[in-house]
Amino acid sequence: MTALEKLGFVRGVIFESIISTFSPNGKPNAAPMGVVSEDMKRVVIRPFTTSQTFTNLKVGGCAVVNFVADASTFYKTAFKNETVDNDYDDDFFEKAETIDAPRLKEVDAFLEVSVVKLQEGENRAQVICRIDRWEKGTSRYRPYCRGEFATIEAVIHATRIREFLTQGMESEAKRLIKLIECYQRLIARVAPDSEYSGIIEEINARIDIWKEESSLK
Repeated sequence: MTALEKLGFVRGVIFESIISTFSPNGKPNAAPMGVVSEDMKRVVIRPFTTSQTFTNLKVGGCAVVNFVADASTFYKTAFKNETVDNDYDDDFFEKAETIDAPRLKEVDAFLEVSVVKLQEGENRAQVICRIDRWEKGTSRYRPYCRGEFATIEAVIHATRIREFLTQGMESEAKRLIKLIECYQRLIARVAPDSEYSGIIEEINARIDIWKEESSLK
């Protein structure tokens, strides 16, 4: 079993992380970013070419992929440049052990990675990285995929749709059906051919039956 399998990765599914790198001037940087693996041995990061993360990966050639379930950490790293105090606390980072990159101190799991191939596109780059070191905490954490959230929301909405259609509340049912369509597009993008895509296909099949039974077009 590979490190990624032990962390709960699924081939081809995008998992949300926080990528931490050093800028050329030595300043630590962190940004939320999805990562994916096609071979379950290496990870792929796809930063925008205008981002600091891309510059740091291109110059420094390494990063730490941090996995954390704390929403406030995602918020802080996503909007660090839009607050008055945009510097991180002194205890926010620590030095990675095998590469020249900062690592978030409070994480559930992490990968220390080195760039093996960088392909620069017009807007985004594809950065393929090998795993130099990884660690997982003692909690039952697994990396977060937006497809899981979308599936749960779709299931909850589906139970309400059936009730709304039964009661003739077509406008409410249509509103939730549109939300499920949005979730399906999200799942198709971040978790294609996964259990999530299979579930939402079954949900839509059920909705079609309910619509026919209620004569909703």
